[in-house]
Amino acid sequence: MSTKPSTGPSPEWPAGLRIALVNWRDPEHPEAGGAETYAWQIARRLAAYGARVTFAASRPAGLARRARADGVDVVRMGGRFTVYPRVLAWLALRRRRFDAVLDCQNGIPFFTPWVVRVPVFCVVHHVHDRQFGVHFPPWLAALGRVLEGPVARWTYRRHASIAVSHSTVTAMRERLHWTGPIHVVPNAVTAAAGDATDNAADNATDAAADGAANRGADSATDGAADSVTDSVTDRGANGAATDGTPALVCVGRLVAHKRVERLVALAVELRERHPGLILHLVGRGPEAPAIEAEVTRRGLQETVQLHGHLSHEAKDALVAGADLHLSASQG
Repeated sequence: MSTKPSTGPSPEWPAGLRIALVNWRDPEHPEAGGAETYAWQIARRLAAYGARVTFAASRPAGLARRARADGVDVVRMGGRFTVYPRVLAWLALRRRRFDAVLDCQNGIPFFTPWVVRVPVFCVVHHVHDRQFGVHFPPWLAALGRVLEGPVARWTYRRHASIAVSHSTVTAMRERLHWTGPIHVVPNAVTAAAGDATDNAADNATDAAADGAANRGADSATDGAADSVTDSVTDRGANGAATDGTPALVCVGRLVAHKRVERLVALAVELRERHPGLILHLVGRGPEAPAIEAEVTRRGLQETVQLHGHLSHEAKDALVAGADLHLSASQG
């Protein structure tokens, strides 16, 4: 978990503040993903600027109850579901020890305004209402929607929320009917110095690819293949090197709501249009065995490559060398 934050001006406002950051998992959790990376980067930067940060999360088997890294105190308690009431009770007993709370919503938030009287900022990556039915039985999915919707809306109505994109704001307003103030703080990446122009171009290309892939995943396979083919063609026309054998990449945890199996199905037709095409799948998760079996069943071993977990350097190199970044995630 240890890397130094980027150098730059050190703001004075967080120095000395006592901040609790509560998140479903911490980065050492075996199922940690992007939300954990986001939360940890916020925590360690606040600590570097002089804040006293405590990161509260669930405790999987094999991890200590307490740890410290990058100037952040980590406390772990509870499991997949019990982490929520346990963190709430932990915070209630220490409510006078903190000046602010960052309450990260991972499906549902922690409802920390129930037990503290300090500023609470609810961090929302995306709305989960449609995902509950993918992972849980109907009764539990319905409960999740109630907690994420009406209960959370009422709880945080007087507290500021942080959304990572304008589309998240739209989903919060339209699907959750969120009434409280929402501020957009986009996700960021760590880029090498001097690469700003290249990264901006790549980000724009990736965003277009994400949109095409998501639209394709919800339509016929032919339509999805056309979208990807057109995007690859456009990229080549705009000056990117292409030898007619495009490389596509999908980076993310292999879980049900990421719908990576749709990209595997898409690769079947793309292979016919682009002989030699490679689809790189980067990430690990409970769906990995099923995806690998599907690749074998369809005879795509030379087309779809499952890389599992990669180092940041290897992942960045793979993404930088790809023609398109694809996502079929639901949410």
